[in-house]
Amino acid sequence: MLKTKNQKTKIANSLMIKLAAIKLILILAITILPSGCGYQLQKPLSINTAEQPVYVDGDLLLALALKRQLALNNISTSKKLSNAGSVVSVAIVDDDSRSYSISLDGRNAEVLRTMKASIEWRSVDSKKTNSSDSRELLPRSVVSTEQVQIQNPDNVTAQTREAESIGKEMRETLVEKMLNLMRYRSHSK
Repeated sequence: MLKTKNQKTKIANSLMIKLAAIKLILILAITILPSGCGYQLQKPLSINTAEQPVYVDGDLLLALALKRQLALNNISTSKKLSNAGSVVSVAIVDDDSRSYSISLDGRNAEVLRTMKASIEWRSVDSKKTNSSDSRELLPRSVVSTEQVQIQNPDNVTAQTREAESIGKEMRETLVEKMLNLMRYRSHSK
């Protein structure tokens, strides 16, 4: 009887160890598998050599952010339109803020900031000077983003710095969305 009790205990312990090992493997699989999808599966931005270098025109801050991202994606850009293989035109369509919530004393507690921008991408035929001869690579599209800014009327300087920081983040988000449109266009041919 003592022997069977020890055997049952050993069997129960080995089953618990096996269950713990299975749980550990399951937890590891759940944490590792999601990192193997998403961004890694996203196709890189690739542009035909005939469409490079890219001349970016339009809103200064948005154009600078787009040029930076194109360079990070190994896409050559041009400072002169005459050297370009294609032209990307970007513009801020709407930069608006409105009251999102009100504090107990009747002042704005939060502001909803909305920014919309347009992008249009056309090829440039270096032999022809007429812009109507260019081929449309990406029709005019609008991308948008929103963020909530907490208001602090007692600290105007910090509020202004936060507004500038949020504006920069919003432009970067818009550029990311623009790159996704360009990526989709370059792989859908």
